[in-house]
Amino acid sequence: MAQCGIIVCGFADLARQTAIPPTHVMSILDPDVSVPPELASFAPNQRLELRFGDVIDEVPGVRPPNREDIGQLLSFARESLGPAAAAPHLLLHCHAGYSRSPAAALLAMAAAYPEMPAQQAVDELWRIRPNIWPNLRVIEIGDQLLGRDEEIVRAVRKLYRQRLIKDPDLARRMAGYGRAREVEAAKLA
Repeated sequence: MAQCGIIVCGFADLARQTAIPPTHVMSILDPDVSVPPELASFAPNQRLELRFGDVIDEVPGVRPPNREDIGQLLSFARESLGPAAAAPHLLLHCHAGYSRSPAAALLAMAAAYPEMPAQQAVDELWRIRPNIWPNLRVIEIGDQLLGRDEEIVRAVRKLYRQRLIKDPDLARRMAGYGRAREVEAAKLA
C-alpha cells in the first residue's frame, strides 16, 4: 500500500521486504514461533510484536486475538503512520501474509487515516495483494474499538464474497480451516 506507506507480507517475503528497511514493523506471530532473524535489527520503538493464532473463534489450545492485542495494534498504527510520522513505511507480516497481517493492515489504515472509507482500503489492499482473506475476529474487534459501526466488517464481507465468486472451492477450504463463519459472512455482503 504505497500510498499509505504499508507493506503486507508473510515469512517468505521478509528478506526482500526488509532489504530497504521500513521505518516500523508489526509482527503477528503464533505464540510458539521464533522472531524471524530479519527483524533483529529493529529497535523496540520501531517494532510491535503480537502473538496470537489465526483463529476467528475459540479453539482449544490456540490463543485467539483479543481486545488488548488489537488495541496495541491500533496505537502502534497511529504512532507509526499518523500525521506526526515522517515518510512512514510500515511493514506488517504474519506467517503467510494471508489473514492476520492483511486484517492488521486494514485496521492500521482505519486508525491512521480515519477519513479513508473502509471499502477504499479493502480495494487497495486487494489490488496489491490479491490472495488476502482478512481474519474476521481481528476485523470485528478493531471495527468495534474504532467505533466504525461495522463499516470495516461490511467491506471485508464484500471481499470474501468477491473471492468466493472467483474461487468457489475456497468456501470449502476455509470451512475446513475452521473459518466457516467468514464464509457465512460473505453471504451477508
